[in-house]
Amino acid sequence: MAAGLLIVWRQARNGVQHGRSARGLQESPADVGEVGAQERGSGEDDGVLHERVPQPHEDWGNPGGVKCAMETTPLANASRRVAIGTDWRLFAEQESVVRSMRLPVSLVRITALSELRKDAHTAVHTLRQGKLLTAEQQADPATYADCIHWCLPGLPDTWNEFLFARIASRPWRI
Repeated sequence: MAAGLLIVWRQARNGVQHGRSARGLQESPADVGEVGAQERGSGEDDGVLHERVPQPHEDWGNPGGVKCAMETTPLANASRRVAIGTDWRLFAEQESVVRSMRLPVSLVRITALSELRKDAHTAVHTLRQGKLLTAEQQADPATYADCIHWCLPGLPDTWNEFLFARIASRPWRI
């Protein structure tokens, strides 16, 4: 699995309080549990959320591709999970932690949907240190392509639709 960002949180009586985070960790669900155990100490429930940096996009079926540059269409075959490096075991761990929390928490899982949108990254049409990439930088997507941020309206709009539907369908107590 790729190195990423690990955020350990502690559930407190008055809500979720963020704990420590560390970049560059390589962990398995067992390691995730160990980090949670290390953070424990007050008898409160701990949980872990892992967010990783996307894998090279050659795994999206375009061996000649350079990251997300020049991708103009989403993946056409959505019948199978895309193998771009997502460690789905961590999502199972995340769901287990959320189920064990005393606070009501709802997950809206958008990862599988997002993985189909190889065309939705900013690629070389992005900013670095507040400035647009130069023509020379845009010609070097292996170095400069931004494969983390999403730019097409369709993908974030879809996330918002799912979130709104989830919120609107819940019974509210006043």
